[in-house]
Amino acid sequence: MTATDDTSVGVAADYNGLRQAEPSLPAAWYYDAGQFKTEMSTVWAKSWLYLCRSAALSGAGAYKTLSVGEQNILVLRTREGRLAGYFNVCRHRGSILLTEAEGTLPAGRVICPYHQWCYGGEDGGLIGTTSFAEPAGFQKAGHGLFRISVVEWRGFVFVNLDPDAVWDDEVAFQRGAAKLTDYPLERLVLGHRWVRQVACNWKSFWENFNECLHCPSVHPSAAYRRDQMHSNTFKTTALAALAALFAFTVAAHGAIAAGSHSGGHDNDKGHGHSMAIGEPGDPAKADRTIAITMSDNFFEPEEIKIKEGETIRFVVSNKGEFLHEFNIGTAAMHAAHQKEMAEMMEHGMITATGIDHKMMKMDHGGGKMMMEHNDPNSVLLEPGKQAEVIWRFTKEAELEFACNVPGHYESGMMGPIHMQHGH
Repeated sequence: MTATDDTSVGVAADYNGLRQAEPSLPAAWYYDAGQFKTEMSTVWAKSWLYLCRSAALSGAGAYKTLSVGEQNILVLRTREGRLAGYFNVCRHRGSILLTEAEGTLPAGRVICPYHQWCYGGEDGGLIGTTSFAEPAGFQKAGHGLFRISVVEWRGFVFVNLDPDAVWDDEVAFQRGAAKLTDYPLERLVLGHRWVRQVACNWKSFWENFNECLHCPSVHPSAAYRRDQMHSNTFKTTALAALAALFAFTVAAHGAIAAGSHSGGHDNDKGHGHSMAIGEPGDPAKADRTIAITMSDNFFEPEEIKIKEGETIRFVVSNKGEFLHEFNIGTAAMHAAHQKEMAEMMEHGMITATGIDHKMMKMDHGGGKMMMEHNDPNSVLLEPGKQAEVIWRFTKEAELEFACNVPGHYESGMMGPIHMQHGH
């Protein structure tokens, strides 16, 4: 099948899925030693790679090592507080300098375990050798460690084997860095570290990660449906995975800035959008009931069709394993609400799976901000819970229903509300 014969085989014109089988990479690319070296030099030696959180290198002399293909590198915190990175190889006989995955250097110096050559951590320069007599003309300045590039970005440490690499977060995140602006990345706390080695060519792993045709069967709880524009196709992105990670690892507790919970906008309070999106409905006057199922991470149904003036009883059920929200609003309202939900997670009011009702009622800023998430256009449900939203749609507006738990909206957990005129 090709892109030009969709109609002849009954494929919708807006179909956004697989239309034809594309040729795979040559088989030799997965086992040829020469191809491996090419990829190491052109891909892995030129890309920014995640090393650790900045907090893992918090003290002077703290170091970490990492293997990239056949290369071994080290990154350390200098006495001045900056990070420096080098190839973890002695310039004398090529011995690995630091054999542990992490540790602290005495006096901030790197000493080769083989012949005791000593290097300064500040600049990687050779300080001294153990030779009884250094050869005539020997210049310590020409035998320092080979540098790599290191950068700290919002609490994360990235490395690049290219010593002249220039950091660009938009390039490093494939033009997705701007979408992370509102996440409190600097305040993330590492809660758990899980490492698993997979015996495969790196391309096989990455190819599998970049498509989610297997998600419905292999990862049903991680698969989610896209909105109607891309009907019933599945997607997965590194950004979505990162967004979910942020949602599950935020753990900081501090003072919240003054403000009010704006998820629902009770009557004319909040941001003044209540009349634009409708108003709380009278349960006795509900025109019909719509069942809403929230899974990880999609809604069922994917879109809602209503009539102007209609009062709808939404029966919302959380069938997933994580905390989810059903919220009626405009795109702008959801954007504002997402910031507030992030604050709620930062301060322990909500977690990835639950609600701390005591924390919600506590004073988190001079009494100015106690978020109870009780707005009439929204429900926040723990796994297995069910609740109702009664809402009257008074006038036409560009509305969405969405989950604003951090990371969920960005992962595609939203859908349009289409309004028809009259009954």
